[in-house]
Amino acid sequence: MIKLVVFDLDGVLLDSKEIHFNALNLALDEVGDNYIIHRHEQDTVYEGLTTNAKLQILTETKRLSKELHRDVWQRKQEYSAVLFESISPDEDLVSLFKFIKSRGIKIAVASNSIRKTLDTCLKSLGVVNYVDYSLSNEDVEFPKPDSQIYNKCMSHFGVGPEDTVIFEDSEIGLRSAFGTGAKVEKVINRKDVYFDRIDRVIHEA
Repeated sequence: MIKLVVFDLDGVLLDSKEIHFNALNLALDEVGDNYIIHRHEQDTVYEGLTTNAKLQILTETKRLSKELHRDVWQRKQEYSAVLFESISPDEDLVSLFKFIKSRGIKIAVASNSIRKTLDTCLKSLGVVNYVDYSLSNEDVEFPKPDSQIYNKCMSHFGVGPEDTVIFEDSEIGLRSAFGTGAKVEKVINRKDVYFDRIDRVIHEA
């Protein structure tokens, strides 16, 4: 019996990959356009990683000075904040969360985003009051692809993997989710999270 549904944020509850992609590139461009991450690099190397992990790769591959990490990180968050605050409420998502809650099932959100971004998105989407627990990459020692963030969600509610379903999209996130032993629902984007699918997952368990 499903007792807990855990959602990733980016690409699952919100198609925000473009926001992160553009915000980081805007920050990197201030340092030098040679550090900009191109689309094929994003798809094959950087997808699903934290900003700090991306900056470390840029240091290793494009010689971005480590002394610039903090400044680039901060500017990326500033650009992201402006873009995320413009997100409109998702009434369909609100209805989905209400349905899940009506079945006595807990809802958690586990994201590789920082806490400020996570909270801003949940508020902008209109679902913050229906989320029982949320974790950002700042709330764990080892972010995705490590399974710690999802294991911590299950531990918080005292439920096992057999009673948990995780919705994930990126390869990094999927590695994290599968590592828990929980049921994993792979999605491509926000459109893959819909009523019939949620209903089926709940009833099949």
